[in-house]
Amino acid sequence: MSRNTYIDKICFPVYTKPVFTANNFYTPIKNFAAVCGKFENEEKIFSFVSSNYSLITNRDAIMIGKKIFNNIFPSLPSENLEVFNILYPFTRSFCNIDLVVKEYTLNLSGKEL
Repeated sequence: MSRNTYIDKICFPVYTKPVFTANNFYTPIKNFAAVCGKFENEEKIFSFVSSNYSLITNRDAIMIGKKIFNNIFPSLPSENLEVFNILYPFTRSFCNIDLVVKEYTLNLSGKEL
């Protein structure tokens, strides 16, 4: 399986929207929201969350990861990090982003992975 490093496929707008009951009046459901995003020219609903949910973009998550890296390894600049692999389902309802130091080498039994 080849690595996926195309962050543009996961860096699309995400936002929350109010949730309503399906009665004659469309009453808002207090303290809940729908997490939505728009990719491939279509709006998708990913999940429903409580009002205290913090939503961050995948691009923000990468920046947060680099800040954490700087705190743990202050002698290595975060500019040395690159996206190693991105995993997400077709729905893009979640995303795992692996970052590695650019000069990484990993050899198991003589094979670089």
